[in-house]
Amino acid sequence: LLSMHGHDLQDDSKLIPTILRIFDFDDMSDVTAFAAEVKTLIEALPSGYDNPILTMNAVATRSTYQRGSYGGHDDPNRRIKDSVILGDGVLQYLLESGLDSSGIDFVYAHEFGHHLQFQMEDAVLGTNVNYDDRKRELMADALGGYFLTHDMGGDMTSHEIGIFNQVAYGTGDCKMDSEDHHGTPKQRQCAAIWGASKANKAAAGGNGNVPVLDPEDFVRSFNNEYEGILRLKAGQCTLLLEEMNYYGGTALSPSD
Repeated sequence: LLSMHGHDLQDDSKLIPTILRIFDFDDMSDVTAFAAEVKTLIEALPSGYDNPILTMNAVATRSTYQRGSYGGHDDPNRRIKDSVILGDGVLQYLLESGLDSSGIDFVYAHEFGHHLQFQMEDAVLGTNVNYDDRKRELMADALGGYFLTHDMGGDMTSHEIGIFNQVAYGTGDCKMDSEDHHGTPKQRQCAAIWGASKANKAAAGGNGNVPVLDPEDFVRSFNNEYEGILRLKAGQCTLLLEEMNYYGGTALSPSD
């Protein structure tokens, strides 16, 4: 578990390896010149290195140890390790938006969901099912919602579930024609609600503990329901809360 700080970009010992990881330069002098340009640009921003836009992200990185030239780099010093990295900008957004009570946990759970995807690629994700970026992101939302709601996971209250579903909504984008599209706000929220419903006692009849699903069964179930999530089908996007009440006066469903 690692943090992402804007001030890291002020330090050449951190900035230059980052540049080398992302770009290919023929000469080291070009790398240092580019690093100087980056710092000049950042210093011109409001609040400089503290500008939250620099770290408004959270990512899961997969180990490239003993994976050859993964990512185009043969140099073992330029490989990465398993990690979840959370930026200061994300934390600032959640705190200032009043979504920190369970929103931070959802961001972590989403990224750990990606690590579960990494582990299952050969078993499930390596099938003939098409997994584009949108599907992977929506599945990670569902995995996060499932873990945080389950009584053997986060065991969150209805209020906390409502908060992290707002966070899921806030991570959506409307670039539907882009290859980098990760799902609309309502689709992201629907996926989190769908995952939460798989762990919710009310949805399971309200009696006893909800069994923990095998990860492969969870993924297969998600695959079966995926088109309904994209269409915001009511059965996939509405959660009957454990207390048999409704969040905010209506069933918990994607924001209008």
